[in-house]
Amino acid sequence: MNKIRAIIIDDENNNIKLLQHFLNNYCGNVEIIGTSDTVIEGIIMIKKLKPELIFLDILLGKETGFELLDKVNFNQYNVIFVTAFNEYAVKAFK
Repeated sequence: MNKIRAIIIDDENNNIKLLQHFLNNYCGNVEIIGTSDTVIEGIIMIKKLKPELIFLDILLGKETGFELLDKVNFNQYNVIFVTAFNEYAVKAFK
């Protein structure tokens, strides 16, 4: 079975660890190939590793996940937004 190659981009290390825990324990078909905590690192990682799936926080320090997506060809990737801020949900769905 081919695994889905995924990365996690979140500025909260505890959130990265928690998501990794759930994915490792409940989603055996997802392989975490990298993590990042900044927009710049995230862009570099996406271009280098070419993941199929990106778990993306919306607020990344002073920048946003939306800014990251503006800087990469995100149509090549599936994106799952992970955030505690429901006011960004509508924009994320668009």
